[in-house]
Formats: sequence, structure tokens, C-alpha cells
Amino acid sequence: MIVLEERPDIIIIPSNVLRKLYKANINLTDKIDYGKARDVLSITDLAELVVLNGTNDSACDLCSTLYGNIEYIFSGMSTEQMAEMEKLVRPMANSEFKEEVASKYSVEPLDDKVPYDIIVTTSNIMVTIDNSILDYFKDKKNHSTYVIDILKKMYGIAPQQYVASTTIYNRYLELL
Repeated sequence: MIVLEERPDIIIIPSNVLRKLYKANINLTDKIDYGKARDVLSITDLAELVVLNGTNDSACDLCSTLYGNIEYIFSGMSTEQMAEMEKLVRPMANSEFKEEVASKYSVEPLDDKVPYDIIVTTSNIMVTIDNSILDYFKDKKNHSTYVIDILKKMYGIAPQQYVASTTIYNRYLELL
């Protein structure tokens, strides 16, 4: 069993991006290696990760709904890759692209499948989401279940005081 000595981060990853990373055998035990990810992900994919995880300058409703909270989702960035992030990815994520991402995840589901999966890594909680996640959240009970499912995983890997310091824990208290 993994037990962290710090607050775990929640990383939101679209299921289609996760498939691309897995196909390329990119390790997801911690943060995502930017150089390897850049080989298989487009600038649009990268901007979507930035939007979903609230890593851009201005937070959006979507990232606060999903509770992505990791400031630096990528590791191993060279100077050139950091420049690419600042010149191409972040500006895209700070534009009307946020609205495009939100509408992309508001699709009506094709079945009754839960549109997320929670993966515990060595230092994070990764939540993979499908395109129907926001439609699923229209039922407040489903959103509460999502929050509780993530907290259960967090309590499995981190001490109570770390979990209690998270935004998602505060949201849980509001839902009571």
C-alpha cells in the first residue's frame, strides 16, 4: 500500500489522452514526462490538460468542478519545452478554448457507464474522464459520488490531515 507523506495531487486526464500515452508506453506513476508526451500529444491535447487541471493563470468552472489541482502536470521539461509551453500551450488554454473544452465534456452519455475512473499512482490520484462527465454531473448525487470516490482513494494513500487540507475535501463538507 502506498502511503504519502504529503498532500496528493489530483490529475485529470481525458480518456483519449490516456490511451495515447499508454499506447506510447509513457509511465504515469507520477507526473507526465513532457518530452515523451509531446511525441504523441498535440498542442491541443496539452492545452486541454492545462485547462482540465487548472494550471493556467485563470481558473475555470470546469477545473473547479473536476478538482484537478496540480500546478505542474509535466516533468522533465527542457528550456525549449518550457518555452513551447509558455508560447503555445498556455495562451491557447487561456483563450476561448476553455469553452470548447467544457462543451466537449458535456456530451450526453451513450450508456449508463460512470464517465470517470480513478487511478492511484505513487504520488497522485489520476482521474480519467469521458466526454459525458459534465452531463453526468447534472445530477447532484452523481457529483457527490465523484467527490466521495476521490476522497476514498485519497484516504487510502495519505494521512487524514493532508486529505482534510484539499479543496475537494472542503467541497465534500459543503455537500453534507
